[in-house]
Amino acid sequence: MEEAMKVMEQSQEREAQRRFGAERNLPLSVLKNVEMQVAVELGRAKMTIGALLALAAGDVIELDRSANAAVDVLVNGTLVAKGEVVVVDDEFGVRITEVVAKEEIVQSTLEDK
Repeated sequence: MEEAMKVMEQSQEREAQRRFGAERNLPLSVLKNVEMQVAVELGRAKMTIGALLALAAGDVIELDRSANAAVDVLVNGTLVAKGEVVVVDDEFGVRITEVVAKEEIVQSTLEDK
């Protein structure tokens, strides 16, 4: 069983290298101008369709995180960092407090495929 897991991990690693250009020796500078969608997630909630249809201005949706919990920073739907919400010149921002390990990002990308 362990050998099968090792073979699967090696296969996933090769796929990640292929997808991210490691075997092609592409310089990262080729990707510097590629735009990515960045989103910040405060939390999540589950609601029935009835509850969604009943929402009105002023209603509050309770999220699954406490007010002092870190927010998730997602790039194209993949968690890449955690941070805290800040205000900069009357606009929201995120101060990064933790960057997700590259191995976890690659693994998450492979799992989504």
